[in-house]
Amino acid sequence: AQAKLNAEAGLQLAMARLRLYQEAFNLYEKNKDKIGKVVKKDALNAIWNIPYMFPIPSNANMNVIQRNAVEDFMESSLLSGSLAVEIQNISNRLNINMLRVVPKSENENENENDPNSTDEGDNEYGVEQQLIKMLQRKFLQKEEKEDEEFLQKYEGVEPERLVAAIKHYVSERGSYDGQFTPEFESTYDQRGFKPKFGPINDLSEILLLDGWDQTLLDLIVGSITCHGVVMIDLNKVNQDGLQMLFPNIEEEQIKEFFTYRDDPKDPKFFNSIDDFKGYIVGQAGIVTEDVFTKTIEGFKKKGVQFGTAGSLFKVISTGRYGRSAYNLVAFVSIPSKPKPKFIKKLDKNGKEQNENENENENENENQNQNENQNENQTENNNQSNDQNGNKKPEPMELLPPRVVEIDVN
Repeated sequence: AQAKLNAEAGLQLAMARLRLYQEAFNLYEKNKDKIGKVVKKDALNAIWNIPYMFPIPSNANMNVIQRNAVEDFMESSLLSGSLAVEIQNISNRLNINMLRVVPKSENENENENDPNSTDEGDNEYGVEQQLIKMLQRKFLQKEEKEDEEFLQKYEGVEPERLVAAIKHYVSERGSYDGQFTPEFESTYDQRGFKPKFGPINDLSEILLLDGWDQTLLDLIVGSITCHGVVMIDLNKVNQDGLQMLFPNIEEEQIKEFFTYRDDPKDPKFFNSIDDFKGYIVGQAGIVTEDVFTKTIEGFKKKGVQFGTAGSLFKVISTGRYGRSAYNLVAFVSIPSKPKPKFIKKLDKNGKEQNENENENENENENQNQNENQNENQTENNNQSNDQNGNKKPEPMELLPPRVVEIDVN
């Protein structure tokens, strides 16, 4: 019981650190022009990424004041036993629940960033196609390594069918009718098993689906999640993520990228998309600027965004007392504040209302007020524009962290 309490205390400590990170990040984003000159953005990660242990281990490099502070803290602490807390940024994964298809209501408008849109030009950036390509690459790697046991066991297995099985399972009943849907429904009837027709809560659910087993899941488990990652952190992007962005990237370029970013003596941190573009387009010459911009925008329209902040974290908290140990593994999401969706207004006859009609009614009334505010607006606009006169994007804002899954062992 004491070990369990210690582990729970460690999780609470981790949540407090992530909340501090969220507040610091928002403050930085709102004042980056000033704060950015003094503090680099990667310094914010020190709030959460340093492991914590209790009892605090002594260090030979501590001075007298530091040692006395640790001793005083230990004497006044009420915690019995020990705990260890580690926080990992795992914001480099695709959310497979983005495969989910739901029917649209009659009054719901097409969103320009709708992940389920059927625009053929953007389908290549969708989660479905990216998962298929990821599996195809894994199969090809097995072939290149001449893994005869794997190739013989999974001969004829189609990545398209594997991904379709997940899509059928997570989509709302009757909303998805794909090429393999009749096969799935027939198989489920034979097994007496009914699809969930809802989001996956744990990746182990995939093992229930037709065609999947642990070996196949292990191929991609490090690059997928079932939690709401809203942004893939470019500072944590893995090889699958890099190949997802740039399918034609060469093996040597992949090695050079990770050598550059993760150099233990001189690690690089991308503080913005422009920093990342500077390496990909300028230094490495992997793609042109036009291709880079088209790629980032294409993924954005499909709901997959890339940035330089963590949005999904794995917290490992281990409490001990005597010979007992209690381990908590929690997944914590820090989503970004969504922008309000544009909703078309309908008139009494159910037709789309022209916003200009409403604006014209109030135009005369507001004209005098606008004239008096012109000077203030000009000043505010100057502050909200960059040096080239372009309007600055609104600062990103993170919402408070929330636990989305806990495993106990």
